[in-house]
Amino acid sequence: MAARLTGLGTQLVVHALGQRLDLDAHTPGSPTANLVHLLGEAEERVNSLQEQLVSSARFAAERLLRVAEGQDHVHHGSPDGILQYSGLQIDMLSARRGDAVRNLRALLAAYQAVTSGEPHRTAPPTMAKPAAKSGRTTGARRR
Repeated sequence: MAARLTGLGTQLVVHALGQRLDLDAHTPGSPTANLVHLLGEAEERVNSLQEQLVSSARFAAERLLRVAEGQDHVHHGSPDGILQYSGLQIDMLSARRGDAVRNLRALLAAYQAVTSGEPHRTAPPTMAKPAAKSGRTTGARRR
């Protein structure tokens, strides 16, 4: 598999803006420059979380592949499950990456609205609502 030349956050920025962020394009200290700074931080956070997620997933996949091929002789009899740690780590990184992507998209929408001089036409992303548990209704909690 070929490695990507840029991180996921950078790809999202380029897709939304048609180019990479230009940190020097706005007057230093201006609201727009501050927004660009926040965008840069959000972009790097997505890039970092994506890299961590891919690394953890590769580690788990390599461990599982050794088991599937009958080559995991060192860990026979181990009380620890193969995915006990890495599965939880992958789930947490995936959730954190999703939050970071939503934040980056919201900042991109704000930047586009500010730099275009007119309101952005699409609604900003919303936070995902947790799935309702069976047998329970959504709404106010009972005490």
